Amino acid sequence: QIRLPEDEEELELLADLFDAFSKDDKRSFTKCILALDGWLCRIEKPPKSDDIGQSAFYSGRYKCYGLNCQAACDANLRFAMFDVAAPGGVNDIRAFARSKAFHRWLIYISPDYFIVSDNAYCPTLAVLTPFNGNQISDEARIEYNNLLSERRSRIENAFGLLVTKWRIFKRPLNFSLEKNSQIASVAAQLHNYVINMD
Repeated sequence: QIRLPEDEEELELLADLFDAFSKDDKRSFTKCILALDGWLCRIEKPPKSDDIGQSAFYSGRYKCYGLNCQAACDANLRFAMFDVAAPGGVNDIRAFARSKAFHRWLIYISPDYFIVSDNAYCPTLAVLTPFNGNQISDEARIEYNNLLSERRSRIENAFGLLVTKWRIFKRPLNFSLEKNSQIASVAAQLHNYVINMD
């Protein structure tokens, strides 16, 4: 099952998981509950459609067609949110804006907790992003970036595990757009199931 935490007890449990995973012995970066990022699920060139042009699915960054999947995972690599959000040509921040249920959830979580992401997202009180090169002016910001990166790497690991476990993703999916989306969503659910069973 893919679901977002619903109460303070679940939030605290997720924060404890990240703390246990972290090398931060000073416990200076606590209350992280999820890591957020986008994943391009590669697909074959889709058929022409009146609704969305083929070019919308082409990712110039990855030089292939795909679906932009937005996801957030806990420290154990389980997805708490997985959304086939947009065509592959849409950047992460615009695709993330389409994940309405996740945005509603973010509004209501306690201000004590936060999620981490990369610079493709806008920083807020609930979403922490790293400082970029010209913003790094002191040791504190370098340490902040290191601690954030350590936690953010969990979502990259989750995507890597997903693709490695479900080898159908080793090549572009070649079904209808609807079926490609369903395959990605079901694989994410199976991903969680396997982790829970292990």
